[in-house]
Amino acid sequence: MRIFIISDIHGSLSAFDKAMEAYSREKAGLLVICGDYLNHGPRNDIPDGYDTKGLAAALNKVKSFVLGVRGNCDSEVDQMMLEFPVLAPYTTILLPRDEAAGKGASCGGLQTEGAVCRRIFVHHGHLYTAEEAAKLNPAGAVIVSGHTHVPVLERFVLKTEASSDEAGLQSGESGASGGGCTPAEAACRGGNCLPSADGTCIPASYVLLNPGSVSIPKGGSEPGYAVIETCPDAMTIRLCSLAGKTLKVLECQ
Repeated sequence: MRIFIISDIHGSLSAFDKAMEAYSREKAGLLVICGDYLNHGPRNDIPDGYDTKGLAAALNKVKSFVLGVRGNCDSEVDQMMLEFPVLAPYTTILLPRDEAAGKGASCGGLQTEGAVCRRIFVHHGHLYTAEEAAKLNPAGAVIVSGHTHVPVLERFVLKTEASSDEAGLQSGESGASGGGCTPAEAACRGGNCLPSADGTCIPASYVLLNPGSVSIPKGGSEPGYAVIETCPDAMTIRLCSLAGKTLKVLECQ
């Protein structure tokens, strides 16, 4: 399965047309949009190709394979114009995986012990921080968001109460926390930490993905998208420019 992800269209029909050209080029299936569809947003300049009515019509033509969430610039009037749900604060995609591969498998170093499904959690980014979104999901989940208009593809570790007085992000590979927790305590934390052989706690690891904006890129980035390609025993995540240049790749076992 190939999932095509964009965000922050902000009313630009021309940017969406370029994104759909990339969608066709990628031979993708599901189109995920991380919010901010029609409104340009009062803090942004009006993007090139701004045409809210034309964009609404173009989005409605592909509604059969779109999965979307609400952005901070989306409201009830946007839902009136769009023929697929756009007001949910988040959504979750569950992808079956090979059970044998799921035991002890990793995603670029991510702990996914015993997982029989891959979980992709999609939100816009204005309601939940990365830490808060991770706490809603088991170890190994891919956390997808937009909002910042800056592309991101990286691993991160969610510290647990056992390993830190304050929850936060720590880049790098998983390792023993030093604080320690029993396997039962780890299970009680809903998968946000994993027990090791000696009963200490391994902080949960995740992937953080943001495709950037297709119309108003920020932070020196290019208009872009992301692709998640899955099969039963592997997953590949790519960040790309709308022109088709691959910017970053993360391979998951």
